[in-house]
Amino acid sequence: MDSQSKKSIAALHKDLLILVVDDSATQRLAVGAMLESAGYQVVAAEDGAQALVLLKERAPALIILDVIMPDMDGFSLCAHIRDLPDGKNIPILMITAHDEEKIVEQAFEAGADDFIRKPITWPVLRLRLLNLLKVKQAERNFQNLAQSAVDGIIIIDLHGIVRYFNPAAETLFGYEALEIEGQNLSLLIPESFRGRHLAGIERYIKTRRPRVIGKTVELVGLHSNGTEFPMELSLSVTENAGEINFTGIIRDISERDQSRKELEANNRFLESILSSLSHPFYVINVSDYSIQIANPAARQLSETGATTCYALTHQEEKPCGSSEHRCPLEEVKRTKKPAHFEHVHFDENNEPRYVDIHAFPIFDQQGNVVQVIEYSLDITEKKNLELAVGSEKVYLE
Repeated sequence: MDSQSKKSIAALHKDLLILVVDDSATQRLAVGAMLESAGYQVVAAEDGAQALVLLKERAPALIILDVIMPDMDGFSLCAHIRDLPDGKNIPILMITAHDEEKIVEQAFEAGADDFIRKPITWPVLRLRLLNLLKVKQAERNFQNLAQSAVDGIIIIDLHGIVRYFNPAAETLFGYEALEIEGQNLSLLIPESFRGRHLAGIERYIKTRRPRVIGKTVELVGLHSNGTEFPMELSLSVTENAGEINFTGIIRDISERDQSRKELEANNRFLESILSSLSHPFYVINVSDYSIQIANPAARQLSETGATTCYALTHQEEKPCGSSEHRCPLEEVKRTKKPAHFEHVHFDENNEPRYVDIHAFPIFDQQGNVVQVIEYSLDITEKKNLELAVGSEKVYLE
């Protein structure tokens, strides 16, 4: 980070209230003076009891807490603060003159966000403060975004324990955040899918190779009332200081799933109708004459699996365009209206057949013809009869 960025961040944090808790008056004054010279507001407490009273009256942006204090040490006070209604959101920086690793571990286990050893120097303290405040601001931004999100957002740890459950997730699954946070995610997964969920976490831990992370997949969720519902899940993973968390963004797709089922049913119904037609029916793309839909009566015209209308019906390598065989597709594309022509097509035995072609346009949202529906009626017998009658009339004359 460049110096200008650091100055900008520092400016944003000016006038923030910081609580300093230390039984040493000298230490309180020294740290307080450093903070006030940088523009922070400072309130101080000499022990844990006084600090808890101040927390009821004030809402500090950050707490600097000494480890070794009489009556209530820094570890106990830190744990107590974390149990307060708003205590989880206050960044805590613990300080001590001791150098043992055990002290550091205890500090983080008690809920500290960071740790600094005495003697304290302003350059080090300043950077730690800026980092903690920046991280907490990012967390608050996420919280604000997540709280108002229309999709469910759930964060779980490496053991599958729910650490965050936003209001949209409460609506989706029927649990309040207080009920589900601290519980295993398996409560939200149907029993038949739980084994795969656990196997997925174990696989990632061992291999660090994601299978669904970074992708959107469709799964099944379990509501608190026992009903199952289809959902769409986008999963991401974060690793920080050895701690792994999985964040899932969840959307109920019940309506979409129902619409898809209805569409599939309608398609099956349409296919059954088209299959029952004895005359050829097909839908053609106007851009390349390719056949998108063809019923069995149309498909049986070609043994080679022709993919264009002209190859299927005329056994030609290019579209029809003569005065005798005007192209219905081109006519519909030009006029944007239905068209009706008589053509000679070839049947499955390569025999010519007179057909009556009806073509209808399909438009896009801009009003352009993008596809054409065609069906053809075999009028060979009628045409032969007309020709025979015409010949007989000529003969009689």
